This record gives sequence, C-alpha cells and structure tokens, in this order.
Amino acid sequence: MCLSPYCAWQIEVTIHETKGKLGLEHAQNRTNRAVERTTPMALWTYTLVVVWFLKTVGTRSPHAIPALPWYRKQTPAFSDMLASLRRASWHERFLSLLPPAPRHHKSLDPLLNALAYAA
Repeated sequence: MCLSPYCAWQIEVTIHETKGKLGLEHAQNRTNRAVERTTPMALWTYTLVVVWFLKTVGTRSPHAIPALPWYRKQTPAFSDMLASLRRASWHERFLSLLPPAPRHHKSLDPLLNALAYAA
C-alpha cells in the first residue's frame, strides 16, 4: 500500500478519468445492485484499457501519442489510450469489410485517427 501523496494523486486522476471518459459520473441506475456494480465495472474497464495499451501499443509506438506542433507529450494520457483502442478496433472492423489491398489502409488511417478522438 502506497501512502505517498503521489499515489493519492494517481487515485484522484483515475477517478476523474473514469468519470469523464467512461461515463461513471452520469450513471443512471434504478436498483441498489446496479449502483453496487457501476463503479467497479467502470474501474475495471479503465484498468483493461490501460493494460491493453501497455501490452499492445506501448509508449514507443508512433500512434501512442498524437504529435501536435504546439505541444509535445512525454507520456500518453488515458484519452490517448482510449483513442488508440478505438482506432485499433475500428481499423480491424473496417478492414474486415474491405477487400485486401494496401491502398485501403492508407486511405482509412486519417479517418480513423480523427474519429478516435472525436468519439
């Protein structure tokens, strides 16, 4: 168990990101059981996204952190991890519908990059 202020800050960031990006803040539950399951499920989803990102994409991939001319991130934020997961799942889904051709990959990538952060 970590008692340093840094660990406490990480817990706050996790809760904030879970509320903002995964919809924990606006959960609409009608039963006590649903209330008891909502927060653990959102935190579990957060954990799965982070683990998927670290195992699949990692921080060294060029798609891990968006390159912006006015801002250079050193580490990816949770929104970057979530966007990478969206991009990968959409890429796989859309490419399964198209005939196998390398030109489809190039034309699909800009659209998926834009959609990943817009969703």
